[in-house]
Amino acid sequence: ASWAKLDAQLKSKEQTLQQKQNVVRNGQKAAKKLAAFEMRGLPSNVEKGQSLYQKWLLDLVQKHGLRDSSVTAVSRMNARGVYQQIAFAVKGQADLQQVTKLLYDFYAVDHLHRIRRLRLKPRETSTDLDVDLLVEVLALPGSPDRNDLVGQPSTDRLQFGDMDDYVKAIAS
Repeated sequence: ASWAKLDAQLKSKEQTLQQKQNVVRNGQKAAKKLAAFEMRGLPSNVEKGQSLYQKWLLDLVQKHGLRDSSVTAVSRMNARGVYQQIAFAVKGQADLQQVTKLLYDFYAVDHLHRIRRLRLKPRETSTDLDVDLLVEVLALPGSPDRNDLVGQPSTDRLQFGDMDDYVKAIAS
């Protein structure tokens, strides 16, 4: 075998090694992301997670004084063992300041959740609004089976200061 042929084989093997190392690095990055998602999701015991999250939503609604409020689990979807999605309907009446504070506190916590639908309808007899939310939250199979929700502060969802800044901008 000539030196040129051996050199070409070596370069080919080095390129293959580099590609495989990139695959490993990408897999390690994905595993770290998945572990972070698992900490943000509901406990892997979906019934327990649903109950804990429903209580969290109820506490949030009560904290912000929504009147005639309800929090109801409305659906559960299993995505082929990758995750379970639970949807909740949140209803009540509140003024715009209360709604703003509720939304701030909702997004200030880094659960694996989102508001899928938000409907605000003015009430004819007061300054209150009829509030109708559809909230979705995920449980991942690898999430720790814990007895409470971690509720770490969100680091990237809220970009404009604290709650008072939002209340001033939206409700004033």
